[in-house]
Amino acid sequence: MPELKGKGPLGAKAKFTLFPVELVSNSGLSASELKIAREVIEENKDLFAERWNDYFNNSDK
Repeated sequence: MPELKGKGPLGAKAKFTLFPVELVSNSGLSASELKIAREVIEENKDLFAERWNDYFNNSDK
């Protein structure tokens, strides 16, 4: 299952799953920052999934 990890200022970080887009963990990001992150992920989840599959399907070649 694809997951996205992101880092914010001062070591803040969050992790989301892609399908469905859900917050898995958060350490230090505000509700407004998480909302923006979720919106960006929702808008681009197909692209993220495509890149994820490209990377992991070709990583052993």
